Amino acid sequence: MELSILIPHKNSSSLLKRLLDSVDGLNSQIIVVDDNSTDDEMLKVSELQQKYSFELYKNEGKYAGGARNTALKHAIGNWILFADCDDFYLPSLVALFNKYKDCDADIIYFSVESRYSDTLEPAYRDGHIKNISRRYLQSKNDWILRCCYTVPWGKMYKSSFVKKLNIQFDEVISGNDILFSIKSGVYAGKVLFEKQPIYCVTVSQNSITRIKDVAHFESRLQAYFRANEFLRSRGKNKFEISVMGMLLASMDFGFLYTLHVFKECLKHRSNLFVGMFDIDRYINLFRYKNH
Repeated sequence: MELSILIPHKNSSSLLKRLLDSVDGLNSQIIVVDDNSTDDEMLKVSELQQKYSFELYKNEGKYAGGARNTALKHAIGNWILFADCDDFYLPSLVALFNKYKDCDADIIYFSVESRYSDTLEPAYRDGHIKNISRRYLQSKNDWILRCCYTVPWGKMYKSSFVKKLNIQFDEVISGNDILFSIKSGVYAGKVLFEKQPIYCVTVSQNSITRIKDVAHFESRLQAYFRANEFLRSRGKNKFEISVMGMLLASMDFGFLYTLHVFKECLKHRSNLFVGMFDIDRYINLFRYKNH
């Protein structure tokens, strides 16, 4: 099997159908791991199985990170693609997969595009990746890709590489993919970049990426701290994620919580000004809160 596509799912059967349609042209192993959906939603997913060929498993861990870890256990393809069930792949996927499937890289990074899920009008969640892409193309420094492309989708992973190192997703309510993405980038041998996008990341009311409440905010903040501690341990301090945007965004939860965030930054030795060029990351933090 050349390719495994790994999809965590929770109460989004209609959007899962759209994603499955977008990868229908590939001869691949599709793995859907359900994270405690309702009975009605599970019935709809079972109905989708009658039309689409995919394997369905129950989450053996917690949250979307646990679902991705469960999927990794069952993946048998030479390459792995990740997808969130509310996103979809672009028509370019088939040609680009065939272009790179025989290469000797551990990870191929692609550009992405973003659209609103309901209208498919252009949206903003591709801004950070496009910024990374521009910086890489200008400098040809692949550490920008390895350390700053902090999501798992929009990439092709060599399965043997991921499984040999046993890299896992954090099983937390938000930010489960940040450390996985950075660790895999740092540990990878050869990496490649393709400027043509293969993936569309959507904006919707139910996106896990939106900062919905203090619990989600705190989970993402702690994920940033873990990522930065790992980068420092590997001598990649200059690629740390600046938490300045998180400090500013925390003001919406009140002064006492902002004081807590500031103390956490000091505790974790966070340099608030590292990565300040990444202003689009801060803008999106506020967008996620206000949409």
